Amino acid sequence: MQQKGFKVTVAKNGRQAMELLQQHPIDIVLMAINMPVMGGVEATIAIREFNQYTPIIAFTSYDETSMLQHIKKAGMNGFLSKYASPEHIYETILQHVNGAKEKA
Repeated sequence: MQQKGFKVTVAKNGRQAMELLQQHPIDIVLMAINMPVMGGVEATIAIREFNQYTPIIAFTSYDETSMLQHIKKAGMNGFLSKYASPEHIYETILQHVNGAKEKA
């Protein structure tokens, strides 16, 4: 993503992701589901308490219907497979970032 001109910040866990969003303007979040300290679903629920606008995309190897429903209910805006092509990941990011800017 850095090669495409994005500034990338990496959080080590869900709590750190939440703190980064509280402290910095961030255009989009690619959120892993399984993380130490606080998982991606828990972090998304916490983030949505103070930020309803930043797109949060699940970035995971899970693809079961029940998991997809769970992440949507938590407040995530979409899903990306870790096995997706770099082009698909880039296009999905652009789609969500541009959509969020149009709503702002």
